[in-house]
Amino acid sequence: GVGGDALGDAEELLRGGATTFAYTLLVVPEWNDEPEASCAFGIVNATDVSDAAFVAGETFSRQESLRIITECLAIDKAAGKCVVASAAKDAMSLENLLVTSMREVGFNRIEEIEFMVTSGAKGYNDMIESQKEAEEWEKVPVETEEEKAVKAQTKEETMLLYKQKRDEATKQKELEAMATTWAKREYLRKNLKRRIVIKEDEFIEVIWDRAMFEADLKYRTMQGQAVNETEERKAFREEQEKKKAAAYKKEQERWTEMQYEELEPPQEKAVRFGR
Repeated sequence: GVGGDALGDAEELLRGGATTFAYTLLVVPEWNDEPEASCAFGIVNATDVSDAAFVAGETFSRQESLRIITECLAIDKAAGKCVVASAAKDAMSLENLLVTSMREVGFNRIEEIEFMVTSGAKGYNDMIESQKEAEEWEKVPVETEEEKAVKAQTKEETMLLYKQKRDEATKQKELEAMATTWAKREYLRKNLKRRIVIKEDEFIEVIWDRAMFEADLKYRTMQGQAVNETEERKAFREEQEKKKAAAYKKEQERWTEMQYEELEPPQEKAVRFGR
């Protein structure tokens, strides 16, 4: 079977030759015909494998392996990684609990795979251990059923929080992309009517608040959320007017507080030379 030394050699070979391209190496046991997502899976870094990567007769879904490597192409943090995947059918294993919990709280496949590739069971255990050290938790020799239930709930809450943070970041990227598109279209529209003296990027910076407002309206409309466009536009205009008034007042105060010397440069004194 594939051993740790062979995996290390493959990783070194890729790292040394990857000067003009990015890569992700996924190592799996012999393929089977099970459909993707039919069971949980575990992923470890190749550098963490010391002995044989797989046990005799171990197999892995062909469809699942193709899904994992395909999703890795869209995961920035997967670039440059060499990982080993295996099925995690044991319901008591941490890998199984992690993947099952992610699916229960609504992770999609790319979110699920990204967590397992970038963190996995090892990263999750490291996080729990660091929390224990920071809070100086005392270890108990045997966990009660109640404590096990609490730990399982904590893991599910952690997965949910991870998904929420990822969703917020994804939404922000979508809003910024939509705002940029709106601002560029607005720049073109105004330029066609009458040539604008400032550059496109400067124009986008000037109207960015408006662009984000328009993007947010469109995003919520696309999501089927309630939007009162008339009232929201009125509130936005009023808020912008307040900002302008505050900025104008601040600028007035700055000029008022300036000393005379700051407004008028000192006059150069004439020098007379004796005869």
